[in-house]
Amino acid sequence: MTSGTFRWFFPWFLLAWTITVLPLFLHNSVPGVDTPNHLARLQVLATLHERPALQDFYKINFVILPNLAIDLLITPILMLTKINALILMKIFIANMIGLMGFGFAWVNREMTGKWSAYGLFGLCFAYSYILAFGFINYLFGIALGLICFALCLRLDAKPVSQNLFLVVAGPLLALNHLMAFGLFALSFVGHRLFKPDHCYQGWPGLGIGTIIVLVLIKLSPVAQLAEVYWRPLGEHLLRLASPLVFGIEWRDFLFEGVLLVLIAYGAYKRSFKIPLEAKATGILFLLISLVAPHQAFTSAFIFTRIPVWLIMIYFASVELPLRRVSVVLTILFLRSLDIGSRFLTMNPEIDLFKADLGQIPSGSLVYHSVARGSGSLIPKGWNPSLLHANCLLLLEKDVYVSNLFTIEAQQPLIDQPGIGNSWRDHYFRPPFEPGVQREVEQLRQHLQSLPNTKLRSRPAFLLVLKSEFQIPPAVPQLPIVTRPRYALYRIQ
Repeated sequence: MTSGTFRWFFPWFLLAWTITVLPLFLHNSVPGVDTPNHLARLQVLATLHERPALQDFYKINFVILPNLAIDLLITPILMLTKINALILMKIFIANMIGLMGFGFAWVNREMTGKWSAYGLFGLCFAYSYILAFGFINYLFGIALGLICFALCLRLDAKPVSQNLFLVVAGPLLALNHLMAFGLFALSFVGHRLFKPDHCYQGWPGLGIGTIIVLVLIKLSPVAQLAEVYWRPLGEHLLRLASPLVFGIEWRDFLFEGVLLVLIAYGAYKRSFKIPLEAKATGILFLLISLVAPHQAFTSAFIFTRIPVWLIMIYFASVELPLRRVSVVLTILFLRSLDIGSRFLTMNPEIDLFKADLGQIPSGSLVYHSVARGSGSLIPKGWNPSLLHANCLLLLEKDVYVSNLFTIEAQQPLIDQPGIGNSWRDHYFRPPFEPGVQREVEQLRQHLQSLPNTKLRSRPAFLLVLKSEFQIPPAVPQLPIVTRPRYALYRIQ
């Protein structure tokens, strides 16, 4: 097989992809803060019709939402095959990583005219800050965005087909994730503005696709505006500098350093070719990432999501003639070895956590509170993340879990009215003992006020995540389980 052809590239890509995703299958859970939450929701969506006990807690509310990637793709498979939901989610994430890596390689091929070892480079960014948060729909949207961008480049010689494709691609991306569509559209416009021979080609199709997306937004609950607020500039700069932080900062920064050295070497050898449209796109997203809000509409962590797209679309658009596949494979192997060792280290705590929660009987109400300082929303904090790990209970038992994502403007599953959605993000400030006592009293009052009277006598539990910085020696009342990171209380 000739170097530079697809037949030469594809077997190397399959090997590189296998190396990259292997750590996922060493983990007894799924990676990311929010991923257990998504996994539990999919299980409920797929099985709610055959679990009458769960119908007291949740109801399906399928409406047009720009955030439905995994719900539309995984739920039907779970319903038809009854495959283990945990394994299916891992397969989905593995394929998402492969799709993102292949999208990177395809964009690079369209920009440079050949398939190369550098095309494998996109897989180096698989374990990112965003995956550590578990923003799966967004990452899948990025993967589709790269594929759509590559296909648009391939259709440059067929403007009619390109416009028709853009009409379809816009709504498709928006249904996966609204922000992924926005970043794709901006990338396409930025690329076109600095490509003289095709300056305005494709804009009619993109315009019509955008109008359809706006109509979808208007028809969906996401049209209800949420609070908009910003983080300090220093935090924006930190996120730009640490897109691959996945839990252990110094090791992740070391990996980033290796990639930067490789890029610097290419620049030193004057083999790092940057087209004008790539420079323009890179500058555009650098500026956006510095001024983007933390939250707008129904999405949070907006500015932290942008660096991953910036890296993928920028480096896919440049040429770094890596002729040795072995260089990229070595980097991928070392990264996977590191991530795999982290997952193996996490497994005992995940198993203990599952065993402790296994004491909760079916039919129970499980509420959730978090002590300020627990590091629950910071991937570099306590690993593994336990913020939503209790949602894994729903894979095996018919329970109500208050911190399952059941937001009308974001998911097609909602709480039965009044049962406890207000407890989804329940944080309290130290000191620990008085804080937990207040949480217990508030929960008891809430349980007595449930509109569904038959739920008032159900077993109820409170799971409390402790502070990372001040582990208390005592608790306000005897819990069922107390561990360094959490305590489980039976309320009634």
